[in-house]
Amino acid sequence: MTFSVFLAQTVFSSKGGISEAIRDFESLKGQQDVQLASLVALIYAHKKSRVVDSEAVNDLQNRVEVEERTAPERSLLQAAMFFWHIGEHKRAREQVIQILEVQPDYAQATALLGWIDLTSGRESLEKKCQKYFDQALSQAGAKKDLDAILGKAKFLTRRGNFAEALEQLNSIVVLYTWFLPALNEKASVLMMMGDWEQALDTAQRVLTTDSYNIEALRLTTIYLITREARYDVAANRILEILRSVERQEPKNPDLYLSLARPFARLAGRHAGVLKASMQLVQLAATVRPETSAVATEHAYHLFLLGNIEGSLKKYRAA
Repeated sequence: MTFSVFLAQTVFSSKGGISEAIRDFESLKGQQDVQLASLVALIYAHKKSRVVDSEAVNDLQNRVEVEERTAPERSLLQAAMFFWHIGEHKRAREQVIQILEVQPDYAQATALLGWIDLTSGRESLEKKCQKYFDQALSQAGAKKDLDAILGKAKFLTRRGNFAEALEQLNSIVVLYTWFLPALNEKASVLMMMGDWEQALDTAQRVLTTDSYNIEALRLTTIYLITREARYDVAANRILEILRSVERQEPKNPDLYLSLARPFARLAGRHAGVLKASMQLVQLAATVRPETSAVATEHAYHLFLLGNIEGSLKKYRAA
């Protein structure tokens, strides 16, 4: 799923904003395997611009319609992945179904269908997704499709089958030693199982390879707060997370808020932790200052810090 992830991340984290993302996508047009996904990404980026170029969007939509009729399955798959990454589950599902009608044993497409249904928010679809992951694993044979194993592990985790999920994740760690997200997932599952020591060891293993890994830093920070009450160390670790997101995700305010919220709620009103997590909220505000979610979280942080007047002011602004 590498290329479609790149497209989605380019939209959300481009340091130069949407205009730079558009330039990046323009340079990819004409490459057969990624042509359709690039056109779809261009449409999405244009629609995210402050001033939408309607003529350009219409032209691109016409080109997408033409491209969809002749694009090879690999190109359709990349487009479907991009739709999924931006939350267009219905469109992504339609694209994958189109692929599987032509090539029913395409393991990557079957695995993607499982992921789409798993993250659809619809219980009726989520229940069926394990079937697709199992099918993809059968179709892949000895190669063992990574996305299918990871998807099955995620499904089992959501169902509370932690031991079975851990078994799947361990198989990924053995087969794909370079794939750090599996170790992060393993650490998270171990934490949910209450095995904090192994969870910490697994997260530290990730950080040994990638010291800027945001998820591993998050997990170790939660450990420092909840298991050891080492609040000052945790505050410094949050500042490490801040540097990591500035480096890797400079335009992703939703991520900043998702990181800051649990720290603030677990901190026991420790000023050092709250001030550090507040910096994540303030970073979100620099990227997306107009949203109520950012203002509300800022207000809640101020309240926890005892700044009632400032908190009320922020709540009114939200």
